[in-house]
Amino acid sequence: NKFGSELLTVAASAAANELLNKRADLANDLTAISQGQQTDLFNRQLHVKETTTLKAAAKALAAKTAAEREMTPEQQKQVENYWFDQLRAEASANVDPSAAKTRQDFLKQVAATNQTGYAGLQGAGNYLNDAEIARSVVAGLAGTTILGTDGKPIIADGGELRAFQATNAQYNDSKLFFAGDTATLSRQFGSVEAANAASVNDSRTANVSSVIGSNDRNSALLAAYRAPSEGAEAVAPEAYLIGTGGIARSLVTAAVDAGKVALGEVTSALSSSAKLLSAQAKGGAALADEAAVTSGGTANTATGQKLAENLSRIAKPEPKITVDTNGQVSYSYGSVSQGQGLDASLNSDGVLRVEVKSGTRPAQYGSGSEMFDDMMRNVSSKGNIKEIQGQWSNTPGLSDNYDAYLKNLAANGGDKAAAAANTWTGKQAAKYGYVPVAVTGDTVEGFVIRFVKGSN
Repeated sequence: NKFGSELLTVAASAAANELLNKRADLANDLTAISQGQQTDLFNRQLHVKETTTLKAAAKALAAKTAAEREMTPEQQKQVENYWFDQLRAEASANVDPSAAKTRQDFLKQVAATNQTGYAGLQGAGNYLNDAEIARSVVAGLAGTTILGTDGKPIIADGGELRAFQATNAQYNDSKLFFAGDTATLSRQFGSVEAANAASVNDSRTANVSSVIGSNDRNSALLAAYRAPSEGAEAVAPEAYLIGTGGIARSLVTAAVDAGKVALGEVTSALSSSAKLLSAQAKGGAALADEAAVTSGGTANTATGQKLAENLSRIAKPEPKITVDTNGQVSYSYGSVSQGQGLDASLNSDGVLRVEVKSGTRPAQYGSGSEMFDDMMRNVSSKGNIKEIQGQWSNTPGLSDNYDAYLKNLAANGGDKAAAAANTWTGKQAAKYGYVPVAVTGDTVEGFVIRFVKGSN
């Protein structure tokens, strides 16, 4: 049974939401929180602006990774939660030693499932790559001075508070942005009034909510990866599948830009880390080095080189095309079975059959439309495409055309040709002058659609 390349659990999110809804004043009622969650809370926590920033970055990452997918608002939220959990874990690891250990332990547990016998073999690797993306996004957002409600820089534990960074004193203060007693707040911020200006209460509430949701979702995710691969069922529908499988250029910069808006920082005034990430997005080690030099610092140069090296590992794969002795043309790009690629065959009669799967790595593989265009250009150079034939069924993960066809058919009063033309494949075929001339089959056996060039 197909497990899916990545897993995002709906049940975990629902459980977290139910708990939050039951506790209107959850921030002051730690009895509702498990012992493990209480342990995570008694660490150096994030400022509410940092949490807001991560949510904005998660929304941007979700929008990018869900490109070309039709998703319900609930499904979109699940993807946002996945990225928020990744970002929050990496951000917390930057500012608290206990959180850093927790993150490393979790990543090791995920990595341990990336082997035969575990369901994680089909998803854990992408999770670990996504963790690297989250780490890069947090690095791009780090360093901005956080202002209090009085418009002044927040001073905590004797040092200026900067986004996703910590002084030694802040790093070792396990009660920062979680304590509520007067004595501790006065020690941390100088006075209760300064603590109020630092939005301690709002930060505390946001941290409690975040810990509950993230811990529950991560526990469910790890349990799913640990499930035996034989007979494993997907814990979420195809639309929930996420993960990029590598550092994606557009993902990092889009998330950094969205996060900076949430921080209130002018996006054109990039920090040195963000300049490095922008250089990474342009794809060259020389540009990354240049950004490091202009922003100053050998450490930045090393960061730029590392990002460039990461980028070089996701070069666009080459398509494979062969022509056999009977004149049949076979074309393969990426891997349809692994969720990102296109397979096509053109027989000696000039009939082209195509199977395409556009997943969450458009920066590396190209969009579905781009993959189709590349295929048409390559295959037409080897043979004469007289007809494009679609074979549509409700096979999980490959039913987009099937679903769209039935939806169109119901909406247009039963016009089969018009319903077929308004599908994804119908629109791609139309770009090359192919229109539907015949539709056969049914909802049980599936449908066969013939697109012929030059027909009316």
